[in-house]
Amino acid sequence: MNYLAHIYLSGDSNELLAGNYMGDAIKGRDFTHLPKEVQKGVSLHRFIDSFTDSNELTRAACALCREQVGRYAPVAVDMIFDHLLAKNWDQYHPDSLRVFTEDAFRRLEEFVPIFPAKTKRMFGYMSEQNWLLGYATIEGLDRSLTALGSRLKYKNNLHLGSSVLQEQAEEFEAIFNLFFPQLVLASGKWISGENEN
Repeated sequence: MNYLAHIYLSGDSNELLAGNYMGDAIKGRDFTHLPKEVQKGVSLHRFIDSFTDSNELTRAACALCREQVGRYAPVAVDMIFDHLLAKNWDQYHPDSLRVFTEDAFRRLEEFVPIFPAKTKRMFGYMSEQNWLLGYATIEGLDRSLTALGSRLKYKNNLHLGSSVLQEQAEEFEAIFNLFFPQLVLASGKWISGENEN
């Protein structure tokens, strides 16, 4: 999953939100320099990624775009799923997407001093331009995929992800509608510690 889903799945804890948000930039196992609840947020981020990557529904979504996007199909699917979450936002949250995302950026502000340098730089652009709000439109998804593709080290076809989605919209929507409730449930159990035994 991409940024919007990670933020959504963090719940009400600001510390959990901060750790989940910066999760991609934290490498290795030693992040004990972070506050305890922020550490838990990093671990939540990794749980979400692992659950998503190993899920049969996600693999089915990747298969829909592998021919066009190739090895970066999982990255495209992460962003497509964020688009579908944003597009159907009123099914998942009582606040508007704008209100939710602006509140999330406000909550994250206090943690900027402990963000890794890469996260710190990106947060400035993301919050100022509210990239998450842009995910709701196919044009916003296309911009995000193209921008990410241009930053990747290897040649890629990530920019084709939005056209693949448009060609197979019903299939992607059906997969997402089955998968996301599973992820919400699993993440909630992880946060509450229900799956520790």
